[in-house]
Amino acid sequence: MAMNIRERIDSLLPATVTSSELVSDTVPVIHAGTMGLQIWGAFVGQSAGEAMWDEMDPQDLAVRLKAFEMNRLLAMDGGPGWLHLDFTNGWIRVVANTWEPWSIILPGIWWTDDICSSPSRTPGAG
Repeated sequence: MAMNIRERIDSLLPATVTSSELVSDTVPVIHAGTMGLQIWGAFVGQSAGEAMWDEMDPQDLAVRLKAFEMNRLLAMDGGPGWLHLDFTNGWIRVVANTWEPWSIILPGIWWTDDICSSPSRTPGAG
């Protein structure tokens, strides 16, 4: 029986965050196990007790993202246009819009979502 995307993600959790980076001033990428999460849209969160958000100073945001490294991504939950990530030392809540979605990249799958669509699967991407 084939697993759907959520089942596949759940089967990979918990996963240790191995790296994080900013690919632009406001676009973070977090790698946990074989998964990658790239956020183009609005988000808020907390990392090691410190607040973080998409429009904060890029140097401060990079520090907050680094605090997730070597901690574990415990769970993901989401619905149309939103995604919540729980880490051992904090959390991130993403609210996608039609211009700036989020993507979760798994081996062989690129799952993206925005406020107007259901999560989509692109075979062979990632």
